[in-house]
Amino acid sequence: MSYYGFEFTPVDTDIPGYEVIAEFGEWDYSWSTMRIYKRDSRLFYITDSGCSCYSWEDNPKTEGDLRELPDLNSARNAIKDLMGYDFEREQDTYLNAIEKFRELGLR
Repeated sequence: MSYYGFEFTPVDTDIPGYEVIAEFGEWDYSWSTMRIYKRDSRLFYITDSGCSCYSWEDNPKTEGDLRELPDLNSARNAIKDLMGYDFEREQDTYLNAIEKFRELGLR
């Protein structure tokens, strides 16, 4: 059973001028999240993690924290980094996330 998921549920943006279009992550007692942003048809992301005592909002993000996702290969690497050791046993989740990035237009 995978705890990772890809959500297209809109959330309020925390960085002015950038639209939050999706999140990928694990949301359990310990959480790891990759938030995907869009601006001028370019994609960016920020990752954060913590435990149930903390949330995304507890560590304010800025434009300087954004990393661009220029292509599908960069998304693959970002997902692997976020998943860490779970990557090996969560191959279906990884492949699903790659497909979602294709849907977002990355090639």
